Amino acid sequence: MNRALRWHLTGGDRRSIADSKRVRAIVSPSRVAFPQTFVRAWALDSLATFAARRRRLEPLVERYLYEFENSNSAALRARARNIRARQ
Repeated sequence: MNRALRWHLTGGDRRSIADSKRVRAIVSPSRVAFPQTFVRAWALDSLATFAARRRRLEPLVERYLYEFENSNSAALRARARNIRARQ
């Protein structure tokens, strides 16, 4: 992943991110199942951001939010709370 793309994914303008096909390919649902907690949390947060503009992603985001809310990881539970607060 190039440096500019990484910057956009972690703190750039989310509207321009949502329009990028390359970014949508990187932020795939498979990333939410990634073993590292940070990657999982970041991926779900990004999918939730995309779901605000692409309603077909909402059921997928809801399923993962439920999973995160019931996780043993405090970080994943906190991320789910933050996403719910934004919805």
